[in-house]
Amino acid sequence: CFFFFFNVSATTEIYTLSLHALFRSAALFDVCGTLQFCAPEMLDFQGYGTRADIWSFGVTAYLLLFGQYAYMPRPFTVEKMRTAIKEDCPKVAFAPAAGVDGAHISPGLIMFLKMLLERDPSTRVSANKAMKLGWLRSYSAKSSSAAKLQQNQSCDTTLKAAIQSA
Repeated sequence: CFFFFFNVSATTEIYTLSLHALFRSAALFDVCGTLQFCAPEMLDFQGYGTRADIWSFGVTAYLLLFGQYAYMPRPFTVEKMRTAIKEDCPKVAFAPAAGVDGAHISPGLIMFLKMLLERDPSTRVSANKAMKLGWLRSYSAKSSSAAKLQQNQSCDTTLKAAIQSA
C-alpha cells in the first residue's frame, strides 16, 4: 500500500506502508492487491519489498497523468494484463489516453515515471530519491511559488481595502 498527499505548501509527501516495512523481515512472496498495480517481481514470485510500493505509486501517477493504466492490453483480460506486466509487452507507451490533453507531458515527467516504473526493483528509485527527482521538485516549486504569490496578492488586496476604507 502507499499513500501520497499534497500538503498546504504544495509539496508532495509520499508515505509507504508495506508488510515488509512493518515486519522488517525477508522478502514477501504473496501476490496481493489490484492486478494493474502489482509490480513485476510480485507477479513473478521473486520476492518483493518496499520498491513494489514505488511501482504501485508509479502506476497511480501514470493513471492520473495519462488517463489510463501503464499496461493496457487489448482486448483486456486478467490473464493478458498479468502477462503484459510480467513480460513488459506491450511496452508502456507514455502517451495520454484518447481524449486526454497532453499539454502537461514533458521529458521530465516521463523520466520521473520511468524511474518509478523501472522493472528491476534493485535499480528502481526509492521513495526518498523519488522526492528529489527534478520533475517533482520543479512542479512543487512552481506550485509553492504560485501559492505564495496568490497569498501575497490576497494580503495586498486586503491591505488596499483597509487603507481605502479608512
